[in-house]
Amino acid sequence: MKKKLAQFVEIIRQDPAVAKVAGFSGGGTYGWGLVVLKRRPERLLSAEEVANRLRSRLEQVVGGAAHLAADQDVRVAGQTGNTGYQYILLGEDSNELSEWVPRVGAVLKNLPLLTDVNFDQQPGRPEANLVIDRASAARLGLTVGQVDNTLYDAFGQRQVSVIYKAQNQYHVVMEVAPEFRRSPEILNQIYVSTGALRSAARSEPSHCRAPS
Repeated sequence: MKKKLAQFVEIIRQDPAVAKVAGFSGGGTYGWGLVVLKRRPERLLSAEEVANRLRSRLEQVVGGAAHLAADQDVRVAGQTGNTGYQYILLGEDSNELSEWVPRVGAVLKNLPLLTDVNFDQQPGRPEANLVIDRASAARLGLTVGQVDNTLYDAFGQRQVSVIYKAQNQYHVVMEVAPEFRRSPEILNQIYVSTGALRSAARSEPSHCRAPS
């Protein structure tokens, strides 16, 4: 992922209308970037026209796909995506969705008015259902919010800080190492703090395991 992202960033940087570009990856199969164009007097093309010019060059990168969209001042959709418009398929059967998503996508890709058709469905990714023993958590002085925050720290890519450099800035993201995300056994090694550190009467924190 990082190698492909670096190729995309370098191609975008070489465009004469681009002032700055930065790419970020979170360790998975997706990355994202920000492109700052030069001021309008310095470039003759609009943002959409620059994106259209870059698409043909980005398509030459084998093994990856880049989707460009001009930033919008007002977003109407309920969730963000890689493109300007979203078409959402809903269903109660995941197998049926997996069957119809590529069918609908193939039709949309053949429409001459559409470009950069892509899907946010990621079949085959590991999933786990976690049931919290609320009675035991309450007995130990834990709330559901504390358990949720601990799990998000480990698996949700929480941004904890920003490193500022002369030419760029970098988001510091908290998460467990990738090798610990492959099995639910990692839950046996995650502890939830009861907040005992806030008490001056105790010198050591008290912990309990996240129920698996």
